[in-house]
Amino acid sequence: MSMEGRRIAITGPTAGIGRSAALELAGRGALLTLTRSLARRLQSTRAQALGPG
Repeated sequence: MSMEGRRIAITGPTAGIGRSAALELAGRGALLTLTRSLARRLQSTRAQALGPG
């Protein structure tokens, strides 16, 4: 199912289900807001979700 243009907030996107959901939804075109207390791990997930370019 396409998530193109949908806005989705995910808490805890750096590990487990939150990470899997973030990467899957990003791959389907969702616009994500990711929140996490550990900024370093959040940046890693963000970079992967955005992909190259």
